[in-house]
Amino acid sequence: MGTNTHFAGMVNAQRSYELMAISDIALYPSSQSVLWQQSIGMHLPLIAGDSGGQDMSYLNKNGNVIRISKENINENFIADILMSLISNSDELENMKNGAKKTAQEYLDYDVIAKRTLEVLI
Repeated sequence: MGTNTHFAGMVNAQRSYELMAISDIALYPSSQSVLWQQSIGMHLPLIAGDSGGQDMSYLNKNGNVIRISKENINENFIADILMSLISNSDELENMKNGAKKTAQEYLDYDVIAKRTLEVLI
């Protein structure tokens, strides 16, 4: 894809945050991970592979997630999605804004604590 796309592989927690901080898009080809939420918390559009029938709708309340079905988790399909986003700055910006809104509305610790307490009371 070019010199601005990097496969990071397995990295420690500190390095994962450093990589997210300099990224424009988060891509996790399969299996749900807390990294999905952390990426959204850093206002990154998320491209996520659904290799196990995972419900990711709770993270996509504001159009900030692109779900890749199990049968489409491959290099060519992912490259097409990335190229489409990279070439469409408006779509990329909308997804970033959606990630920010999702983080504020659903992933903020104060919001989570309040919802938890409401259930208990």
